[in-house]
Amino acid sequence: MRNQKNIFILGCERSGSTWLSNIFDAHSKVEYFMEPFADYIDIFPGFPDRNFYYPPIPNEEVEQFVLEKMTLLPKYKYYLFYAPSKKLYLQKIDFFLYGAARKLSTTLKQPLNINLLRFSVLNLNRIQGAIEPIKKSNLTHKLYKELRLNFKINLLARCYSDATYIVTIRNPYAQIQSIIELFGRGSLGELKKYLRTFGLQNYNNPRFERFRPILAQYHQFELSVKLLLWWIINYETLIEDLRANSLDHMIVYHEELSDDPAKRVSYLMDRCSLKLSDEVSRYILESSQKSGSKNPVDTHRMSSSYYKERIAALDPKFIDQLKSYFEKYSTLTELRERYL
Repeated sequence: MRNQKNIFILGCERSGSTWLSNIFDAHSKVEYFMEPFADYIDIFPGFPDRNFYYPPIPNEEVEQFVLEKMTLLPKYKYYLFYAPSKKLYLQKIDFFLYGAARKLSTTLKQPLNINLLRFSVLNLNRIQGAIEPIKKSNLTHKLYKELRLNFKINLLARCYSDATYIVTIRNPYAQIQSIIELFGRGSLGELKKYLRTFGLQNYNNPRFERFRPILAQYHQFELSVKLLLWWIINYETLIEDLRANSLDHMIVYHEELSDDPAKRVSYLMDRCSLKLSDEVSRYILESSQKSGSKNPVDTHRMSSSYYKERIAALDPKFIDQLKSYFEKYSTLTELRERYL
């Protein structure tokens, strides 16, 4: 459909971006694409990795490449039988066929077909049972949840100057602890890989001049401190670039969303020219008042108590250590006022 409104949900891992994306995906007029820039699905071959800062210099070749590839996302998401406006049982058939193909590839010790792999990522929240939205044919909004574009705002400003950008932020100490826990469970491997080269890749970039003292020592720090510095540089760069490019954007703090999701989502949807539908309201109620599994895509939580419990469970020494680095290196006033 032409003239669809584009929405980007950006941020860092474990910030509440998946939950917020699931809430938007519950809307019958929103078409959701989950993490299309993931390395292992290779939709954007040759695209600069997440550590690379895209400068404010036009590059028509890259911009055209991104725009062309983005138009192919529906082809990858609706690879089998289901598509918006079709019967929901076709989606269940698709997921059954995908599951069978995955089991067969595991048994044969062969890689999964790349198109099925792309299908699985773009439909991950549905495959994992987090949500089963019924989509109409008159989709009015496209939503992209992507955590690899924090340093690519200058590119997005060239390609999607009229989009709305939503940045999800969570208490950094709880967020970092959650990432470390998932590392221990073998998840977030792509992030772990890029953390190893984060300091080296950005040390000589003029955009990160004020962070150069951090980046020079980055490899010496323990994991929790590395993650905090990565958090600071990602969020401060992201927010500053959104402002510098005069892009329509909102910051969503996980704590505020958890305290009153209906109120916060109503505001967000209004800003995105969407109505808070009955389907969205039901999903908010269900996902914020019922505990789910430990699967990262399952975002069912007792939201108003969950985030408080996670913060309360943190070791005070862990918080104090990270706060000392936060105070030393963070410069963005609203983040300092909230988390120091």
